[in-house]
Amino acid sequence: MSIEDPTAEELFKAGKIDEASNSLWEEFNRAREQETRAINEFEKILWLTNSGAATITIGYITSADSPTSLLFLGSTLFVTGILLLFVMKFVGETNSVRDRVRRQKVSESFFHKGKPMSSFDNIRDKTFKRLAWIYKGLKSVAALCFISGCIVTLIGLLPLIKNS
Repeated sequence: MSIEDPTAEELFKAGKIDEASNSLWEEFNRAREQETRAINEFEKILWLTNSGAATITIGYITSADSPTSLLFLGSTLFVTGILLLFVMKFVGETNSVRDRVRRQKVSESFFHKGKPMSSFDNIRDKTFKRLAWIYKGLKSVAALCFISGCIVTLIGLLPLIKNS
């Protein structure tokens, strides 16, 4: 038996297959729970973006007859933040689903095709890391768009408030 990189058959012969199976099952459940959380978060974001769209609409309706360039810029930043948020959640969900599917395929190969335990090391590959990096970048840029959009919009509303 290869101590560092056993196959399922070698673990069975050594009486350690149940321990390995439980460990792999826990990892699979963790990946599945992460996928579920990503999907639930996507639904929450849909509600958030609907609220954002309502806020922008009310802002335009209650503003002056012709919105200032600051109001237009603030709203544009806000909408950009919403769009980035959608893309971010899509990337996050894609990565979670991809991680679960890859984990499931490797588990099947391990238990049924005699692949060594080290095959689990390749589940989170370069694509996973890139998608995670893109997700974090989109999250940061979306947050900056939201914050700057709110600030610019408030600055654009100041003259309207002073005139009323």
